[in-house]
Amino acid sequence: MPLFGFFRKKPEETPELQAFDVSLADLPGWFDKAMGEEIKKKRQETEGIYNRILEGFSNIRQSLDRLDRARMVGGERAHVAANMIKESFVRKNYNQLNSLASFYQQYRPDYEYFMAFQERGMKAIKGLKDSTPKQAILLSRYFKRESGELVDSIKQAEELLQQFVEFLRAGSGALGTKERVRGMARSCNELQAEMKGLDERASGLRDEAGRFRERKSELEKEFLELLKSGEWNELNRLSKDVVDIRKRLGEAELMISTELSSVKRPLKKLEHSLAKAGKLTPMQKNTLHDFIRDPFRAIMSEKGERELQRALRSLKRQIDSRNVELKDKEQLGVDELLERLEGDMPGLKSRYMGLKNRLEKAEGQLQDLSRLPKTKESLEAQIGRVSEESGRLEDELRGIASRKSRAGKQLDEKIREIESVILEETQKRVTIKA
Repeated sequence: MPLFGFFRKKPEETPELQAFDVSLADLPGWFDKAMGEEIKKKRQETEGIYNRILEGFSNIRQSLDRLDRARMVGGERAHVAANMIKESFVRKNYNQLNSLASFYQQYRPDYEYFMAFQERGMKAIKGLKDSTPKQAILLSRYFKRESGELVDSIKQAEELLQQFVEFLRAGSGALGTKERVRGMARSCNELQAEMKGLDERASGLRDEAGRFRERKSELEKEFLELLKSGEWNELNRLSKDVVDIRKRLGEAELMISTELSSVKRPLKKLEHSLAKAGKLTPMQKNTLHDFIRDPFRAIMSEKGERELQRALRSLKRQIDSRNVELKDKEQLGVDELLERLEGDMPGLKSRYMGLKNRLEKAEGQLQDLSRLPKTKESLEAQIGRVSEESGRLEDELRGIASRKSRAGKQLDEKIREIESVILEETQKRVTIKA
């Protein structure tokens, strides 16, 4: 050992703190038990100050009683006015004391009650001190002794209340800590209840979302089965056929109409010539009128070709007899059309009618399958609604998860705060299990 080493001061050992595991539900009871003696001591100390304040308010009432009994004798106007003003002041202060007295009935020997009491007491003191300048002058002049005693008793009670406030805020120790711990524990319980409610809500939403997913899967399966069905393939085939047939019908109609357009003007001349000569029969008139107005429709009638041939031969006779004159090009058109009427025109007409029959048949078959597009549209709409609702549920679930996370962080922070407060107050290391 070094020289004089024996005399060196040994380092102080930090005492090991007691450690406890306490559930949040048992925390208030544990604190009461752990700090029972300290809480009892501080409660007694607090009640001692509280009782002195009650005594101070009792002194105020006694002083107010003496002021109430005091009266100015005589009928002078100033005396009458002083008595009236004094009585008004006394009634107002009795009301202040009575409002405070009703608070005593709620007495509980805990920190929360004492804090509420000092707030109510300070409010009562402020009301007792309140007076108009006229009241202050008359009371100090005509009731100097009684009003002076009242003022002194109010000041004494006010000083006691101010001391009480300072004690509660700084010196109440375990009594205040008990209330603080209880308040923080209530906040933790509220957060736990909120998280439990969020879990229950999330569980219900997940079940609901699962049902929507199942429903969406069923609808999508039904949708795919529809698109793969033989009826849907037939619908697509018929739709394409209808488009193709309509196109070919249009081409055939255009070809026939083009052939007939070359004789519209010659037929008008024939109609005019026969009418002028008085040889236009009603039947000829109708036939010529039909071919001039709508040649395609006229040629497609049952006897259209024969009627047109008859009209064109009549036209040629009128030309030969020089009753109708045509240009060479028009003459050529008449001759060519007569040849076609005896040649490929019947084939064109037959082709057109065949296409028309095919179109009518295809459109009829499409009509029989018309429910399929409506079914497809309905399934798409249902899938859209289910997807939208599923999305809404997922958004709400994410919101709940976020809220639960925030509540969990707040709960952890409050628990750490409680542990810190208990450690500082009791020198006991507590681990709180939520």
